[in-house]
Amino acid sequence: MGEVLDFLRLIWSLDHALQTLSKTMLGTIGVTGPQRLLLRMAARFPGLTAGRIATAMRLDRSTISGILKRLEAGGFLQRRRDDNDGRRTLVFLTPRGRAIAGESSGTIEPLVERVLGTLSAEQLAATRLTLSRLADAVQQSTNLAE
Repeated sequence: MGEVLDFLRLIWSLDHALQTLSKTMLGTIGVTGPQRLLLRMAARFPGLTAGRIATAMRLDRSTISGILKRLEAGGFLQRRRDDNDGRRTLVFLTPRGRAIAGESSGTIEPLVERVLGTLSAEQLAATRLTLSRLADAVQQSTNLAE
């Protein structure tokens, strides 16, 4: 198939598996994969803004806004006005959100941790670099198309 098509085949296979697992997570633990990632970030860094979350997750602010709305409606987080800048809202977890953020059962994280544990530091660095460069290139291409 060639390197490019073979690489794309692997990426699409991974994307499909992640989407499938994300739907399963919604049914079993009540949040999708991206929602759980957001909860984990908010647990680690209370008081993040939507903009900081969007940058860290490499997603558009509108996408993050939708995720935040669903998590807030589900009772997983609260958004509060920033006392120092009334234009911004800060994200804080509720007890329900902290419980989901703290539990890894039923998520992909143990699988990823297990696979990453089989890689050398050099392999992990190369994988991270490749995925990061690819994500940046695709994102830049998408931004140019808009």
